[in-house]
Amino acid sequence: MSITHYTKEILDILDLHLTFSEDCFRKEKIAGEMSFVFYGKLTYQAQSCFHCGVEDPQHFVKWGFKTVRYLLNDVSEYKTYLKIKKQRFRCKICGKTFIAASSVADRYCSIARRVKLSIDEKLMEPFSMATIARMKHVSPTTVLRELRRFEKANVPQRIPYPKSFVLTNFNQ
Repeated sequence: MSITHYTKEILDILDLHLTFSEDCFRKEKIAGEMSFVFYGKLTYQAQSCFHCGVEDPQHFVKWGFKTVRYLLNDVSEYKTYLKIKKQRFRCKICGKTFIAASSVADRYCSIARRVKLSIDEKLMEPFSMATIARMKHVSPTTVLRELRRFEKANVPQRIPYPKSFVLTNFNQ
C-alpha cells in the first residue's frame, strides 16, 4: 500500500485525485499552537469551465498551483490541517482561471466537511455552542451557522392552510 492510501485512511479522505508524497507530514506551530500539517497535491484534467461552462478538455491549460489550507478533525488531540496544492486551470474560451475542486471541503470554505459533520454530532449532545467551538477549533458563529443549516435540513416542511375554507351543512 502507498503513503497516499495510508494518509487518506488516517484523515478519512475519499478524494481520488488527491496524492501525498513520502514527506507529507510535519508538526508545525500555527497561530501559536503546535499542529499536525499534512501536505498533498490535487491535480486532474478539468472537464468543464467553472465560469463559462464549456465542456471540452482541449480548451483548458494547466496554469500552476494554489496552496489551500483546510482545518480537519483533531488527530491525537492536535489541531490538524491539510495543505493542498490545488491545480489551477485557464480556459482558452473565456480567459478566466479556476481551481480544481476537492471533496474535502465546500468551495470557498476552509473547514473540512468532516469537521462540520462532527459539529452536527456535538450539537445533539448537551454542549454549549462556545464549548463546541473550542473543541473543534472554529468560531461560535460557525457552530451557529451549522446549527441553522442542520435545522433547515431536518425540520419537516409545513403544509400551508388553504386560502379559502368552505363549510357546508348537509343536515337539512
